[in-house]
Amino acid sequence: MTEQERVLREFYDAFNAGDLERSAAQFATDCEYEFVAFGKTRTQRSRQEVLEGLRNWRGAFPDGRVEATNVIVSGNTVVVEWDSHGTWTGAPIRGEPPNGRPFERRGCAVAEVANGKIVRCRDYFDRANMWEPLGMLRFFGG
Repeated sequence: MTEQERVLREFYDAFNAGDLERSAAQFATDCEYEFVAFGKTRTQRSRQEVLEGLRNWRGAFPDGRVEATNVIVSGNTVVVEWDSHGTWTGAPIRGEPPNGRPFERRGCAVAEVANGKIVRCRDYFDRANMWEPLGMLRFFGG
C-alpha cells in the first residue's frame, strides 16, 4: 500500500471508528475539501473546517459509515470509490427533526496527497441519493 492510499484509508477508517479528530488530521492544516454536488459554497478550506463538517455529519447520522470500495493511486492523486449509509437519528437538519429514515449512496473522491496529508479533495456524489430517502430533497434543490 502506498503512503497516499494509507492516508485516504486512515481518513475513512478513523471516521467509521468515530475518531473524527484522527480522521480530520489526515488533512493538511490548509487544505481544500470540495463537495462538488453543492458547488463552491460547500468547500472546506482548513483542517478545522473539515473537522466541523465531520462532526455535523456524524451528529445527524450517528451510525453513518463511508466504506472505500476501490482505491486507485497515480502519483500523488488518489481516487476512492465509496459507499456510504446511515440513519437520521441525530441532530436536526435545516430545522427539521430527525425522522429515523436510512439512506445509502455511492460516490467518488479524488484527492491529492503531499507530505503525508490530504491537501485537496473533491467529493462527487448525487445528493438526491441521500436527501430523497430522508424526505429532505426539497431543501437541496429537488
